[in-house]
Formats: sequence, C-alpha cells, structure tokens
Amino acid sequence: KTNIGILPSLKMFLCDNNYLKDINCFEKYHSLEIISFNNNKITNFDCLEKLNQLKNLTQISIINNPITKITNYRKNIIYIFPNLKILDNKERERIARRS
Repeated sequence: KTNIGILPSLKMFLCDNNYLKDINCFEKYHSLEIISFNNNKITNFDCLEKLNQLKNLTQISIINNPITKITNYRKNIIYIFPNLKILDNKERERIARRS
C-alpha cells in the first residue's frame, strides 16, 4: 500500500531509484500523463498492465529495470499502452522503427 493519498490532479510522478518491484498502487491516479520508474526492479509486464487504465498516460520511462532486457520489450509496452507517445525518453515513431 501507498501513503501518497488521493491526488486527483496529479499529472507527473517521478519514482526513480527506489528499488520498486510492485507498481500496482498507481492505477488510481487517473490524471497521470507522465510516469517514470527508472532504475527500479520491475521484472515483468503484469505489473505494468494495470497502468493501462490510465487513459491520459502519454509518457512512461522504465530505463534500467530488468524488464528492459526482455526480447521485444518496447513492442510489448506499446501494445499495453496504445496512447503512449514517449517511451524511455524516445518518441514512439523512433521506437517503432528500431523494434
């Protein structure tokens, strides 16, 4: 559980360098547009899939997490988040060309 409380207008959440494995508590912040989980311990897509409820989310960064080593990581993230414009500080079009 989180002690963040209810923040209905929260647009950006930076949660870098926190050894996070579970990020399931963020799906209730429906106004989030940008979220960063760089340098944590995220290992699978299951914990990220719950965030696809965030319809305003256009930017997510997961740099330097174990999940980024998985084959087709970027394609899977784009599939989970169809409205995503920026992944790991790169525009979606550039990601699609590299994948």
